[in-house]
Amino acid sequence: MTDDEFYAFMDSTFAELEQKQVALSESYGLGNGAGRWWFDQATGKLQFFDAADQLEAEADVINIGSYSAQGNSWKWAWSNETVLPALRERAAKLKELEDLTGIALFGLDHVFEIGDEAMARGS
Repeated sequence: MTDDEFYAFMDSTFAELEQKQVALSESYGLGNGAGRWWFDQATGKLQFFDAADQLEAEADVINIGSYSAQGNSWKWAWSNETVLPALRERAAKLKELEDLTGIALFGLDHVFEIGDEAMARGS
């Protein structure tokens, strides 16, 4: 994959993500600041609760990694021992992006610095 192809791919995935976030906000009110969310590693479920603490939405997710604001750093879930083994296994497919794109950071198994929280969120 060339750099131009990678950046075109990233642009299209960010646009798709933004559309999905708008749809979730409109359908479920997610992201409006009311209520809370919870991620259950044992089940791989992400749950959203409304202001009255009633379950509003639930989704199966793949934990791809974690961001630390203190160090402005990222660690892939597949290499993070604090992530349960079943979830690390589900995230391991991300390592294939290193071979596909030629970008080494997809295969880094240690904490590494990234731009900022917006980069971690993909926005």
